[in-house]
Amino acid sequence: MTISPDDRAVLDAWRIGPVASAVTPPTGTMNRTLLLETADSGGAGYALRAYRHADRGRAIWEHTIITHARAQGLPAVAPLPLPGTNGETILERGGRFFALFPLARGRQVHRDALTPGHVTAAGRFLAPVHEALATFPLERSPRRTRLSPDTDMATTLARIARFVEMLRAWPAPGETERHALEHLLTRRRWLEENAEDDGTEDDLADVPAQVIHGDYQETNLFFDSAGGGPGEPAITAIIDWDQATVAPRLWEVVRALHLMFDLRPEPCRAFLTAYNEAGPRADPVELDRVARVYGRMRAHNLWVYEEAYVAGNDRVRPFITPGAFIPFAEQWQRFSTTLE
Repeated sequence: MTISPDDRAVLDAWRIGPVASAVTPPTGTMNRTLLLETADSGGAGYALRAYRHADRGRAIWEHTIITHARAQGLPAVAPLPLPGTNGETILERGGRFFALFPLARGRQVHRDALTPGHVTAAGRFLAPVHEALATFPLERSPRRTRLSPDTDMATTLARIARFVEMLRAWPAPGETERHALEHLLTRRRWLEENAEDDGTEDDLADVPAQVIHGDYQETNLFFDSAGGGPGEPAITAIIDWDQATVAPRLWEVVRALHLMFDLRPEPCRAFLTAYNEAGPRADPVELDRVARVYGRMRAHNLWVYEEAYVAGNDRVRPFITPGAFIPFAEQWQRFSTTLE
């Protein structure tokens, strides 16, 4: 693709020279990223990050936690400083904020192509990530995961009704709209049938919290076939730290089991085993408590519809898949029996 004059003006601030190629990666739903290869310097590669939020603090937070992670020995990819500045890594232009990163070493692996070796490496690597981030002072973190969010049933049902009405009136609806409508209607039915159980609150107040990566999944990990354990690839880089937040470390574990493996028993058990071997063992009771709170939040989370049909973010549309709503709570109940 040809880069736009605006992107070229941004890149000129880093003086990287002519761009030979530019592509938009298939992953990533929030911030805009361009993967670049320059015509000189042996085809050096870069990733230009355009932050979606018009909040310099969000970019500062990401760069702060990257600096901390690297100081603790993690292979976090650091943003490049702007030439002629005192190490400044954030460019403001037209009310938006930008950062330039060197391309990570290694390669990403689609979740459908993850081997048992990749799964084990990802689980084993998460333990030192948590160990490194546990040393970051909590009072310096501007982000904290709300573990007792607004999960008012009436509010959620009203929002679902609004999306249902919107989709039924959608001009020239496609398959995605039909999938979304089925998903919303079956979600509403499940919420109504389980309204009594939904009222059980657990804010995890007694569970220790720390800074976590916040989006630990395969799209943010880079692998190399050499350097890991026997039959196990090494993780050479971890990227996308802008969702780093304060939460129980097992929150990240549950989220990874859900997003990376859809709670399929075999890879989940392998991931958990590797995590437990590399760091403090995940307490089964605490893991179950965290999963229950996570499941309640997921049942009320309508983020993908807000993004797709209110914010117009087409990059989230692939997340709207065929089939009825499958509640995380039921998935977890089936999965947890395999851990006993």
